[in-house]
Amino acid sequence: MPSAGSDRYNPGGSRFGPLSKIKDQTSLMNTSISLKYVVGSIAAAAIFAGCSSGGAQSAFAPPTAAQNAAAANPGSPSLANVMTPTIPGKARMTVQPDHQPSWMSPDAKKQQLLYVSDQKTDDVYVYSYPNGKMVGTLTGFAAPYGQCTDKSGNVFITQFEASDVTEYAHGGTNPIKTLDTPGQSPVGCSVDPKTGNLAVATFVSSSDPGGIFVFAHATGTPQVYQAPGMYYYFPPAYDNRGNLFVEAEGPTSGGTVVVELPRGSGTFKALYLNVTIHFPGGVQWDGKHVDLVDQSFSPSAGSGIYQVKINGKFGTTTAEFALPGSCGFSDVVQPWVQGSAIVAPDTYCGTVGIDSFPGGENQKYLTGTQYPIGATVSTAKI
Repeated sequence: MPSAGSDRYNPGGSRFGPLSKIKDQTSLMNTSISLKYVVGSIAAAAIFAGCSSGGAQSAFAPPTAAQNAAAANPGSPSLANVMTPTIPGKARMTVQPDHQPSWMSPDAKKQQLLYVSDQKTDDVYVYSYPNGKMVGTLTGFAAPYGQCTDKSGNVFITQFEASDVTEYAHGGTNPIKTLDTPGQSPVGCSVDPKTGNLAVATFVSSSDPGGIFVFAHATGTPQVYQAPGMYYYFPPAYDNRGNLFVEAEGPTSGGTVVVELPRGSGTFKALYLNVTIHFPGGVQWDGKHVDLVDQSFSPSAGSGIYQVKINGKFGTTTAEFALPGSCGFSDVVQPWVQGSAIVAPDTYCGTVGIDSFPGGENQKYLTGTQYPIGATVSTAKI
């Protein structure tokens, strides 16, 4: 994974540059990548063995940079540590599971609800939205990470260590479905508004490469899509036409690649941007633009968002802004855009910001979390 050092930033403080300078995107070598359908780990091994670079390193071994990042932050799931850059002064996170029963306020089902994953407690906290009053807690997870919701208000929560995705009804305390990603480390998801398909992004594990797992109608056995040479797939997003966008990383710190899986296509397409993503994060769709998280957006502020207009294989930035943290810095992995606001779980400060969108000016901070890392807003169906 890439380092968070200031030398990754373009000189002069500007993050814009001509396409010829954006080498992050050229690591795919061309504008499209043949999509790999993988039914099992044996087929996956065959594909990635040919893409593996460097001597004795196993095709499925975490890249060296990832191992170094994990070693720098002991105490939490080893691969989970590479979700966020190494930041000087960031407190070491050790898991302290809650072990309490789940609960929910009786009137929660009648409200819009904000769900926030907390890696430190292995809980998902539920708040009324946008008021920010805690109305429930879901417990018993194994490293909950990115989240998403469907048009019925059902919430999908990825579990990094359990290798699955758990579905809850709006305001419910008991899972209604569990979708398995065997041997994988899922980190985020998105629901296709056209088909109801659920796309789940996973990281490389000790036995399998990462990929995009698509569950048709959010059920059954997924089809697995992999881009050769890519190990780390961050939380993805569908647009309103059913095209899927994701930020991905290869086995070295050579840069972030933004790829699109067009609706109905069997080919990943690399996007060429007029901006560099220094450390990948989640993707959101705001109704008009693809919103790309850069966890190392600014050496002084931390994470930020690039609002990008997609035209064919090119992406042009229309706006960019930092996500302010309650303690003066931020490290945001998977935010959630909800209308004119963006919810930003911040692993650096341990709080959840609700900021204006676009712009990032802070409206309020929610407390009660310790290491928030993913969020979604579920709308009540009354």
